[in-house]
Amino acid sequence: MISRRRRRTGAAALEFALILPVFIAIVFGLADWSWYMYEWMSVDMAVNHGVRLGAGEKTSPEAVALAGVKADLTARRIHWASTNLTATKVLASGKYTVKVVASIPFSAPFGLVPTPPSLACTASVAWYGNDVSP
Repeated sequence: MISRRRRRTGAAALEFALILPVFIAIVFGLADWSWYMYEWMSVDMAVNHGVRLGAGEKTSPEAVALAGVKADLTARRIHWASTNLTATKVLASGKYTVKVVASIPFSAPFGLVPTPPSLACTASVAWYGNDVSP
């Protein structure tokens, strides 16, 4: 009986040492992807909020939409200074459309799993009326 027990000493430590790197990679990979999804959702909500602010604005809906996106991103502590933020206004058949496109660079906190290099979101809103200057 004693000889069998002595042969198994250290087996749990060996199994733990084999499983630990895989477990750590999974945990930190989940953290990377969770952070990516949080940042993407924040940018998406900021872009949608900015488009809603610009909808129906009489003087310059694209400027109002961009200002709303920038304010929302600043409130969410997302650095947008070196990003690609664009807003366009189009008039077609009596319908105005404001479209905001945001592309913000992303770097994963741990970098153990591949993540996309940028957060890209697009939103647009359309409304009818002649209350907007072309």
